[in-house]
Formats: sequence, C-alpha cells, structure tokens
Amino acid sequence: MTLTTPATTPAAQPSRQARRAQARQAARAAARSTPQTQTGRLTEQILEAAAAQAAAAAQAASLAKAHLAEAEVQAWLHDIDARLAVIFAHPEQNLGHIEEQLARSVKEPLRWLAQRAAQVQANAVACQCPQCQGPLTQQKCLARTIHSRFGPLTLWRGYGWCARCGQWHFPADYALGLGQAQLVLLLADGALWIWNLAQDRFPDARQRLDLFHAEEHLWAVAHDLYGRGTPEAQAWVAPLLQQLRDDQTVAVIASLAELKPRLREAQQKKVQTPIEYFEHNAPRMKYKEVLEARKACEAGQATEPQRQLANHPVGSGAIESACRQYQCRFKRTGQFWTTPGDEALLGLETLWRNGRWDQLYPHAKSSAALN
Repeated sequence: MTLTTPATTPAAQPSRQARRAQARQAARAAARSTPQTQTGRLTEQILEAAAAQAAAAAQAASLAKAHLAEAEVQAWLHDIDARLAVIFAHPEQNLGHIEEQLARSVKEPLRWLAQRAAQVQANAVACQCPQCQGPLTQQKCLARTIHSRFGPLTLWRGYGWCARCGQWHFPADYALGLGQAQLVLLLADGALWIWNLAQDRFPDARQRLDLFHAEEHLWAVAHDLYGRGTPEAQAWVAPLLQQLRDDQTVAVIASLAELKPRLREAQQKKVQTPIEYFEHNAPRMKYKEVLEARKACEAGQATEPQRQLANHPVGSGAIESACRQYQCRFKRTGQFWTTPGDEALLGLETLWRNGRWDQLYPHAKSSAALN
C-alpha cells in the first residue's frame, strides 16, 4: 500500500499594490505617534504612578494596628502544610529539614508584621522637629525601604521643614532608630588621602589618629638615635609615649623640635617627619579620656558614660586583622569572584569566624579544626 501526500502549494506572495497599502498604513500609524502623543502618554504614566503612590501613602497612614488578615493567615498555614507534606514524603529528611522549612515559611509573614508594626509606630510620631521640638512646615510624605532581617520593609514617613534649625526632618526615622548615628568615629593611620575621603563622605564624623601608628613614629626616632631595643632608646621614648596618651601632643612636638638642632643633617630629616606628622594630626590625637575610662572599668569604679566610652577604639588593629583574615580566604591563588558569589561566601565566612555556624545549620557539628 502506497501512501501519497498532497502537494503543498506555496503561500501566495502579496501583490505590489498590497505591499504599498501596508506601507501606507504603517506610515499613518507612525504619523499618529507624534511627539505630542508620546508626551501625553508619558504624562499619563506619571499621573498614574503618582496616584498609586498617593493611594499607598494614604493606606499606610490609616494603619492603626499590626496584624495579619484572615486570608493571609490561611495562606501561610497552607504553605506550611505543603512544605511539611514534602518532608513527610521523604523519610530520609530529619529535624534539620523541618526547622529550615518552617523558618522559610514564617519569614514572609514576619516581614508583613514587621512592616506594619513599624508603620503603626511611624504614624504615631508627631510631625515636629526632633531637635528643637518646633513645628514642621511644608509637610509631605515619602517612602523609604529598609533591609531588615526579615526582608525589605517599605515605610511611609511624614517629613517637614524646621525654620529654626534650617533643616528637613523625618521625625519617624528618629523614633524607629533610623536616624543618623549620634557619634561616627573614623580611625585612620594618618594618610592624607584617607582624611580627604573622610571629609567628603563623613564630614561630621569624629576623626582619630591610630595611637599605635603615632607611637611607631616616636619609636623610629628612638631607634635611630640610640639603637633598636636598647635601654637608652626605651628611656628616651617612655615620657614621650606618656605625653601622647595624655593628649599633650604640643609638648611632644616641642621636645622633638628642641632635639632637632643638636642632630646631624640626616637625623634632622628623620626627626622632621614625625614633627610634621604630629602637627598635621594634632586635632585627631585625643586618647586620654578613653584610656582613663578603661582604667576606671578595670578598677570597678566606672560611671555609665565611662563604660560606654571605654568601648571606643584608639587603634585600627582589630579592623586591619579582620581584613587580613578575609583576604587570606578570598585572595588565594587562582580565585576569581563575581560580586554575588563573593558576598554570599563572605556571609558564610563571617558566621563561621564568629562561632555562629549553628544559627545557619543547627544540627551541624562545627569545629574550628575543620576550617
């Protein structure tokens, strides 16, 4: 038995007149899309976006209670049942899998609750200046997204202009702890480019010269004058080190300047380097208050302000050490990183080094010997 297939007829090509008609229709359609029409459409999109933002702001402002709607609760419970059903279908999965799935299922409801609770607290804050308590004028509303432990939270906060302070203020940010830090401390080794960068990025930060870098400049002079590790070098540098810790930078500079004329030309140049270093960084060399607070804590006689002040660093060694440890892990031979991959492993490395691996894997047996 022979099967035959009917011959296929090639599709008819449009005639020249039909093609011209199609071209005229396309030209008319393009002509209708004039710049005025495009501007009108853009205006409509802007107005629609503004209306949507106004509706979201109004809904947020009316929120008076943080809770989940019944439909949201039911959806959450249904999600938990589905996750547990998958686990029950696989007997090899253990308590660790149950904990992981429950933690994942609860994250989104907790994000909703956190966002609504924060919005309720923001709505309860009076729109007045948090500094002088004066009224704010030109009051408006603006959204802000905060990255929390549960995920991104979008909050609408009122803000306004304080004529007395001459600044715009978001009072709700202060109430929620989202305002600027009361104190920003910036530690550096004295390099000019660091201070320039700090002035540009953190103009209101308190700058402090690393105490141990400052002491190294004095030790360098002592070793050059009396030899490395000699008793004479230690005897000469000891009172200058104490003056540094007592915030007597001017006295240190005067001692070095008095010493300079009695030295050979080569040694004068070496002494001039710390003189210029201390003169440039003198306003940043304030250590006495912190060091005295630490002594008071050791003696058990510290006040509450002193206990807080004792935690302020006077050196950048801890940060430099942490940077080195991370570099040893992430700058090995042949390693190349994408930004997402680098940041993901950075989080894992931080958990491991801080002894918090069990928070990620509760049933894993972590041991420093395995690193």
